[in-house]
Amino acid sequence: MSDQLLLVTIGPVQDFIAAARRCQDFWYGSWLLSELGKAAAAGIVDALGGAAAIDCLIFPGALARKSLEPGSDNAAANRLLARIPGDGARARAAAEAGQRALQERLQELRQAAFAQVGRGDPERVRHFHEQVAEAQVDALIEYCWVSVPERPGDDRYARARTEAERLMAARKNTKLWSQPAWAKAGVPKSSLDGVRESVLDESLFDTPRGERLRRSYGVHGSERLCGVGLLKRHGVPAEDGARQRFPSTSHVAALPFMIGVERDEQQRGGELAAEWARFTAALADCGALADLPESTRRRSFFGRIDGAVLFPMRLQEELEELGLQTAYEQVHGAYRRFLRCARRGEPVPYYAILLGDGDKMGAVIDAQRTFASHRELSLALDGFARQAEAVVEQCHGGLIYSGGDDVLALVPLHTAVACAARLAETFREALDGWQAEDGDAPTLSVGLAVAHHLMPLDEALALARRAERTAKDDAGRNALAVIVKKRGGAAVSVHGKWEVDAGLVARLEMLATLHRLEAVPDRAGYELAGLARLLEHVEPGEDRKAMRAIQISEAKRILGRKRACHGREALAKETLEELGKMLRGDGQDNPAEALGRELYVAALLARAAEQAGEEVTS
Repeated sequence: MSDQLLLVTIGPVQDFIAAARRCQDFWYGSWLLSELGKAAAAGIVDALGGAAAIDCLIFPGALARKSLEPGSDNAAANRLLARIPGDGARARAAAEAGQRALQERLQELRQAAFAQVGRGDPERVRHFHEQVAEAQVDALIEYCWVSVPERPGDDRYARARTEAERLMAARKNTKLWSQPAWAKAGVPKSSLDGVRESVLDESLFDTPRGERLRRSYGVHGSERLCGVGLLKRHGVPAEDGARQRFPSTSHVAALPFMIGVERDEQQRGGELAAEWARFTAALADCGALADLPESTRRRSFFGRIDGAVLFPMRLQEELEELGLQTAYEQVHGAYRRFLRCARRGEPVPYYAILLGDGDKMGAVIDAQRTFASHRELSLALDGFARQAEAVVEQCHGGLIYSGGDDVLALVPLHTAVACAARLAETFREALDGWQAEDGDAPTLSVGLAVAHHLMPLDEALALARRAERTAKDDAGRNALAVIVKKRGGAAVSVHGKWEVDAGLVARLEMLATLHRLEAVPDRAGYELAGLARLLEHVEPGEDRKAMRAIQISEAKRILGRKRACHGREALAKETLEELGKMLRGDGQDNPAEALGRELYVAALLARAAEQAGEEVTS
């Protein structure tokens, strides 16, 4: 009797995760799918005998049954692969056991989340259509499976996997659609994705009790949420007083400022703490402090307060939503006094979304012709995913997802480039020795989208995907791409390979250092970009070489216009000589433009590093 290869897919994935207006929605969608994948894998393993059958799993990689427990650090993707000893009937039983386990976990998470919805509202039954919400969540997940026998002969495992992939594609193309039972005309759609009807009664938005009541439902006056949206918004009950599990984009943007203040506080005694206490006292006096959002981790100086309050616009919005508009002037005055005491200016309002993806992983997986090698590769990828979480946390970021060869995280600006480089190195080490049939080793390409903290989350994520495509397509894989999109400006992109063009990370660090030494003009990037247009208007018949010489001469004048300070004149002079070499452009058609873009990006990185109190290294 031949073994069966069982392939399971769980959906929806990308659209479901991306349907988000807050970081909590974004993170929870990814976390939920991982939890459901682990539950399905655990159900399959248990149907085959429990812990002793853990070796049947290929994806997700797991060495012990406990790694599939709810809330474990292990991550599972939306594709499960297992080898089932026995016939097709046993494969069916295992697949159905996995589906039951998935549904049970989904119902458990749904009940825990919905218990938080509308707490304290005496009219909750009227305001929250819970039965409809439950039906929407229960119909959320599509669980598809196919099984293929491993027939005797050479490459029996590889042939079975190819056939399983073919059958799965056919299975997905034959899906039947039906009208959902909860569909109802005249009901507003969810603000997250516009797919499902809202389960919050419109009377909730007409109540004179206003925003304070709606906050118990996790919505603003202009938001409508379906059952799936409420699951995302309230998923994972509060722990240790924290009301959300993932930091906001504003908090991540404020982290360099917060870290810098905490470093200063160690040297300046209680002066900063006293001003911060006056600011929080002003928030408490007007009744806002208890209702402000909280961050996931407690900081030594700021406690759990979300960094959003450090941006005046966000502070004003929070007070307005609580009906405390009249208190803004007093609270803002206390904030300005704290800011003057901190001597750092307002926080830099930008953060980075990091999106990493393995290169040539499909080819590497296809090169594994046996069950044993495929499982070992899966375990290696699981090891990388675990290390990736530690790298992101060490860089003060928040990990949204790390599974297989994918990484998605929010990272403060002052650590973003270093975090990307460390992840690429960690990936190389974790996958050392693995290769495709052509001998190519797998690598990691990373896209960094630097976005304003108020940019809609879906737009920022689209920018990160664009950066990742740039790293893979324009840079040719094994690369880093950074796209900066400032408010009201065009996106500026730089990219380069990790190894062949190892200078990209080093150059960005060097240029950021020059900015911090005040060795280059603050607007050098803008000016070089304008200068670069000289070559754009040169007709084919004109002397392009002469025009390029003029361009380089003028670029050197711009870069040399400012003199370094902080006693680092010798270093600045040496580095400016290196910039002159960059202007000569090894094989580049318009090196002034390339340098201008890198200076533009580096200037923003320098501001964040300055706020974080990072040392200027030579």
